[in-house]
Amino acid sequence: MRQCFLSFFIFSVLCYTASSNVDEQEPTYKFGVLAGEPASLDGSKSVSVSSWEECVEECENDFECILASQKSPGQCNLFPWNTISDVKKKESGGEGMVAFRLYTNEPSCELNLPTLLHGRTYPLYPNITEAYLWRIDTLDDGYHITYMKIVQEDKMVCGNWSWNRPYADGCNPECRLSMIQLYAEPGELANPLRNFSSTNWDDCVQECYQSNRCVVVYFDEETTKCGYHQVDDILHFVQKATADSGKRGAIKVNLNNETCKYTTEQLLNGTYYMTDNSTLFVDMFWGVMGYMKYPNRLTFWSIHTYEEHYVIMFYHDEKYMLELAEIPACPINMFPMGHLTRLRPSQPLCYRLFNAPNITYVRAKTLCNRLGLDLMPPIYYEFAGSFYGGIAVKNNLLTAWSFPGERNWNVWVGLEHDNQCMNKSNAYCSGNQQWQYSNPSLAIIYYQSPRDTIDFYWGTNEPDMSSDKNCVYAHIDDKEYQYLYTAKCNTTEVDITGFYCASESQKYLLNLPKYSDVAASYGYVDHLPYD
Repeated sequence: MRQCFLSFFIFSVLCYTASSNVDEQEPTYKFGVLAGEPASLDGSKSVSVSSWEECVEECENDFECILASQKSPGQCNLFPWNTISDVKKKESGGEGMVAFRLYTNEPSCELNLPTLLHGRTYPLYPNITEAYLWRIDTLDDGYHITYMKIVQEDKMVCGNWSWNRPYADGCNPECRLSMIQLYAEPGELANPLRNFSSTNWDDCVQECYQSNRCVVVYFDEETTKCGYHQVDDILHFVQKATADSGKRGAIKVNLNNETCKYTTEQLLNGTYYMTDNSTLFVDMFWGVMGYMKYPNRLTFWSIHTYEEHYVIMFYHDEKYMLELAEIPACPINMFPMGHLTRLRPSQPLCYRLFNAPNITYVRAKTLCNRLGLDLMPPIYYEFAGSFYGGIAVKNNLLTAWSFPGERNWNVWVGLEHDNQCMNKSNAYCSGNQQWQYSNPSLAIIYYQSPRDTIDFYWGTNEPDMSSDKNCVYAHIDDKEYQYLYTAKCNTTEVDITGFYCASESQKYLLNLPKYSDVAASYGYVDHLPYD
């Protein structure tokens, strides 16, 4: 076996070929080696070796092996076809070395890895390009591998919704409504799935495609159960899974003249979509106004990608004004608060409750931030209880809107010890000024009589100024009061019920596109609001 080393851009490449007499005009299997680590060892075969070179040789001698990895000396993991989906780069915490099997006619010691590891499809069997393929795509934090058992290019319509976008016919009218297929399962805070009747993945994803209520569909290969979420299920987090997990998922997207040309990675990270009510319909819940529909105002939404999940958030026309409350619109599935507050001038906010037993403050804050929101305190005890929760249940919408049981809840409130005041005592760092909201720019909400002052209701022997108790939760008791208590930010010892996310009204969220701009990108006529 011939070996050579070279540096190519940021890659360190170890090159292998099967013999020293190779016709470089014909593609052969070669290995591109770089620093990194498989996201999971599930499905791999572990062998003992005396060197890294021997590990790569073991993969070469096993025709089903498409990737070899080594994290510690003497240990080697070989991954057969369809057993690995993600590899972490060294810059993203990947430790050790990985060797990708590549089928190319490039000279062995001049492999252009940035090209060969992005968007290229390779065959398990030489010169057979219609079956048992794998594709490698480069992501910001690593590499993603997808598999195709059979490819019939002449029969592919809308790319068969494969990962390999853009499709040749992707901008045809019949391909504008598409399904992004993933290895995924319902994520954190998800409501129970609604049931479809399909018992295989192909039928399951088609059933979602044909239903204007389904926005994300899931299939479990072990149980053969197909289920889905619609927008009104307060769907936000789609958990990533591995190819060997048997967990499948797909997100429905409505493409325009620009997004139909995107790669799958682009579609999943920072792109905005708009419904047309025929392919994806949304019921809007407007609190005390009950269940109302505005057929001439469409919903738009975004998808963002994070290490462990995809995040979906829904919006509508920011010009909408809740008539009774004179409050600008909130993102969909959030409740507008402000017309009842005693603060002057009015400081309207949008709220969302999440029932999340024993969640830590750190995780609650992270989830709020990924929705483009902030961890914040509840304004009213009623918001968590029977009043607003009863309206939601009565209308069969937002069934997870209220905390369970009677009032005896502990809720993270997004109040943190001001780091500038640690172990200090001065005019600035005195009393409640030592505490600040998770987003200090938002309006301060807590108050006590007289009504024109702002203050906190601390519990007995609080606040505890210990250096490790830097976060705060509110206890909402059966007497309809809220008292604040300090705790460690990563603790799971407090019996936490959940948390609240909040934001300013949608029209003040500067990171969002305007409704009219999204509508225009789809060629929709922007009718006068609510006529």
